[in-house]
Amino acid sequence: MIVGKILTVSNLNKIYSIVRNYKNIKFYSKEIKTKKEKTDFKVEKKKDGLIEIPTTPKEPAGARHMPTDIVLVRHGESEGNVYLRKSNHSFKETFINRPTSLWRLTKKGREQANTTGDWIKKNISSQFYRYYTSEYLRAMETAALFNIPNAHWLTATYLRERDWGQFELLTNEERWERFRLEMMRRKRDSFYFAPPGGESMAQVLVRVDHVLSILHSECSHKKILIVSHGEVISAFMIRLEKISQIQYKEFCESHKTEPHRLLNYCQVVHYTRINPETKQISPNLKWVRSVCPWNIKKSDLNWREFGRTFYTNEKILEVVSKYPPLIDSEEDDLEDDLEDDS
Repeated sequence: MIVGKILTVSNLNKIYSIVRNYKNIKFYSKEIKTKKEKTDFKVEKKKDGLIEIPTTPKEPAGARHMPTDIVLVRHGESEGNVYLRKSNHSFKETFINRPTSLWRLTKKGREQANTTGDWIKKNISSQFYRYYTSEYLRAMETAALFNIPNAHWLTATYLRERDWGQFELLTNEERWERFRLEMMRRKRDSFYFAPPGGESMAQVLVRVDHVLSILHSECSHKKILIVSHGEVISAFMIRLEKISQIQYKEFCESHKTEPHRLLNYCQVVHYTRINPETKQISPNLKWVRSVCPWNIKKSDLNWREFGRTFYTNEKILEVVSKYPPLIDSEEDDLEDDLEDDS
């Protein structure tokens, strides 16, 4: 089980008893508006690779699958997001003196969280089997402001934001100015690149793998709600949709152009095993939709089906052939033979 404290949210009191200890940085408003669901599934019939959902679902003994629904939500707009966007260096010392894990939401971020909570309760569920949030205050504050009745939140360090090391608090321009060689390395291979003192996306995936293992073990056939950060949600998307390291660059580019890849503040990325049309349940998470509740124009309301890519020998060679050899193997082999003869 993921290690963390359980925070009971009733009228927001519990989480805000922690969050209120950290006042908003001065140039933002200080005003804050301030049953477990039975989701077991009885799996009996199989048809075309899908498992039918009966009217009274109950999990069979010994069956283990992923949760029926995993709902991932990015936190609302934080003070740090605004600082980095505006590059207001007059407040730099203020931000440097507070760890990024203790950034609060802005007034706009709190409004986004309120709206998102209402959308989740109306369009997904008002009850989940388990509630997870990153331990960073901006994620905890977002979770509380969903105002979901009787929610019991678990905080989890595995859901913390990607560690940007010495890149932290620097704009993209400042990163290029101070760490040009590192930024060039990032451009060449962003999947395995780790900023000085920070994490690579590959390392974030290890954390996400641990969370998914727990969900598979403890939350089979359940609805799960997770509040986290943009890079971590991207890692969930990579793992759940089986995106490879070679596809990662294309995946990053799609965040700029494809609605279902956008991760706006309070973006809801909803994965499900339930076929949206037939209501049958698949053994695996197979459908996804991505919604920005406070701005529907930034949403992809249609369910999208995805699946794992399997490679034949020919397909693997086709992928490999896209990258020409750097050394002429025949000439290299000939030189080796000459050296051996001598």
